[in-house]
Amino acid sequence: MNRFSAILTCCLPLFLLSGCATHYDIVTINGRVSTARGKPKLVTSVEIPDESGKKRKMKVEPFYKYKDVEGQERTISASRVVRIYPATDRKDKDVYYIPNDYSMPDSWKKSKPWYKRL
Repeated sequence: MNRFSAILTCCLPLFLLSGCATHYDIVTINGRVSTARGKPKLVTSVEIPDESGKKRKMKVEPFYKYKDVEGQERTISASRVVRIYPATDRKDKDVYYIPNDYSMPDSWKKSKPWYKRL
């Protein structure tokens, strides 16, 4: 049992600290990329105190709330966000997804299946 507890105490910090320092890239409609420290949180409602002091939830237009690389709290409307992905998934630092087909690189376009090419 003593050996098991020693292994557990050595491995437990590795499991707890493995997902803490992930950066995410947020790509907007116009192609701007923001880097967030941690995963952005989607907010659909906020709590507002009423006259009696009780807090009640109020629906708002969805937005993402995140901390940028400098540590400042930022928000961005969910309708402006095209894609959110971990920064480690970024293969080419100069190419980002832009939603219209005209500006997409040819390598990203899917080719038609053989039976639709005719």
